[in-house]
Amino acid sequence: MSLLFIAASLLAAAPDAATPATTPTPTPVKERKICRDEAETGSLISKRTCHTKAEWDAINKAAARDVDAFRNKPMQSNARGG
Repeated sequence: MSLLFIAASLLAAAPDAATPATTPTPTPVKERKICRDEAETGSLISKRTCHTKAEWDAINKAAARDVDAFRNKPMQSNARGG
């Protein structure tokens, strides 16, 4: 009887063969920060700004888009006809 109890407890403690083994998830790699010194208008002290490469790419893309929008904006005349 005790042999049956030991066998049952061993089977209950053993992992189920039908259940797949869980693999540990890899820890995310922390991206390296890139820092730049930016001069602020009207200040003698520069400001240090740090972002990842992806963030800098997004900032540069947005700045280029803004410049293109400004360049392509039609000129408005302040002259009054009369």
